[in-house]
Amino acid sequence: MTGLTFGSEPKAILATSNNWRRFREEEMGRLQFFAPVRIRMDGTIREIASVEDALAFLNKWPASRRGPVFGCALNSCNAATAGQVKVEHARQAFTSFARITGILVTLRPLTDSASTAEAGATRN
Repeated sequence: MTGLTFGSEPKAILATSNNWRRFREEEMGRLQFFAPVRIRMDGTIREIASVEDALAFLNKWPASRRGPVFGCALNSCNAATAGQVKVEHARQAFTSFARITGILVTLRPLTDSASTAEAGATRN
């Protein structure tokens, strides 16, 4: 039996680990949404800022509430992770899922009357 030396193996494993970590960070940066999707669950507002966030949320969604829209969002996020669709396609699918399930938080634009009142106040 030959003797085994373990002098260089841990360094090689560490280098591989560091490369993998750097690769994952670059990939996650690539999978960021241009704007987060805001959702409300149990009175708390959360921001889903990436494909990874969306997948983590979808994987915790109750099985009894999973339907075709859930499946579309999940498939789109998985496809974005694999580089098969654009990140914004996954964001749109997740946003649609959130809107249909009633958890999407939307920001309301100023109404025309509010804008007009503000404009009048600044002129006087």
